[in-house]
This record gives sequence, C-alpha cells and structure tokens, in this order.
Amino acid sequence: MATSEVLTLDDPAERWLPTAPRTGITLLHLARHTSGLPRLPPGRRSRRDPHTTFDRPALDRLLPQLDMLATRPPG
Repeated sequence: MATSEVLTLDDPAERWLPTAPRTGITLLHLARHTSGLPRLPPGRRSRRDPHTTFDRPALDRLLPQLDMLATRPPG
C-alpha cells in the first residue's frame, strides 16, 4: 500500500490503529522492529507459537496501552 501512496512509512501508528495513543511509533519503526515495543505481547511466552491465542479482541485490549509497553523510545 505504501507504493500506491495510500500510506507512508512515516505515518504514525495511531493513524492506522486508531485506539493507539500517540507514541511516536511510525509504520517504519514497526517494519524495522525499532518501535521500542517488546518482541512478544504481554503474557505470550509460548516457544511454539506465541501468537496462536492473540486474536482481534486481544489486539483491541492491547492497543490503548502501547505507550506503557514500550521498553525504549522508538528509533
């Protein structure tokens, strides 16, 4: 979608994830894994597949807390 100019990599995450607080995290930070967020969502420690139980309701609960989950500033 970035190549069709629907979005840009410099878009803030909250533009596309409306319940996310303003964190300074951009789509580029997410793509490069430099957002400052932990590798796994809280409570997901499974070695096999930590994302099997991470569904849309879990995402909706997590998004408003992104600013509290960051372990370092993005970049």
